[in-house]
Amino acid sequence: GAGTYPTVVSTNATSPLTVTGLTAATTYYFMVTAVNAVGVGASVNANAGVSATTATATTTGVTAAVSLGQIDLSWSAVTGATSYKVFRGTASGAETLLTSGITLTTYSDTTVVNGTTYYYYIKSFNGTDSAASNEVFGKPIAAFTLASATALTSTTVSLAWNSATGADSYQVRYGTVNGSYPSVFSSGASSPTTVTGLSPGVTYYFMVVASNAIGASASVSASATLSATTAPAAAVGVAASATSGQISLSWSAVTGATSYKIYRGTSSGTETLLASGVATTSYPDATVLNGTQYFYFIKATNGTDSPASS
Repeated sequence: GAGTYPTVVSTNATSPLTVTGLTAATTYYFMVTAVNAVGVGASVNANAGVSATTATATTTGVTAAVSLGQIDLSWSAVTGATSYKVFRGTASGAETLLTSGITLTTYSDTTVVNGTTYYYYIKSFNGTDSAASNEVFGKPIAAFTLASATALTSTTVSLAWNSATGADSYQVRYGTVNGSYPSVFSSGASSPTTVTGLSPGVTYYFMVVASNAIGASASVSASATLSATTAPAAAVGVAASATSGQISLSWSAVTGATSYKIYRGTSSGTETLLASGVATTSYPDATVLNGTQYFYFIKATNGTDSPASS
């Protein structure tokens, strides 16, 4: 305490003098004694006292969590610190003071530009700045949208999305429940991407995750979602029975189909659309001519046509 000076730093000091080996964030009281010696054993002295508090320890545990248009910093509390200072730069080692007087151990930087890499360090403060903390960094990604999800066939869907500023890669995920995307189709996708291996007549929900990785562990992602229903499976069990002036068609119901389309031609492979919006699994074609051979196939539809029946 004040008035007590048990530790001798130097008996032959000169000004200025740096006192080392002290403890961070501790108030020390100093006395300098000026001495001379005249003759044998005769001496005279004068005293001067002053105090100073050492800077706090270096801030530790600094992390950066990146989200859309924002970088959130956090760090461990420092004993003796009355506030903290945040330093930022766009190159490592080029940080300048961003803000001071922070009394919490978190700070959200909302002045970042998506696609720009930012570097940070923290200094704790108690009247004197501590040394700089470890450097952390991150690159925020802009929001983006899935432009389209279009069923191409009964087992494929085409996805297209707008590019996300700051993204280095895109991952395509999907599932059959809205909000749940357990299946990863690709972790290095580009737009447009055709998702394959799906099941016919099933509604799929898709999420594209835009990501970047800065350094060994810092990463950020943004996502966009959309859904599409694959085309039904091809109709099977198609049969045709002819009577005078009519050919009656029938087929098995197709899961997920909302209606059926009938195609007809007078030679194999030349079939064109005869009827659509057929809601049942049978169709009487009464527009035939006796003595003419007709060829048919069926397509199931749910907004997207299935392959032709065999």
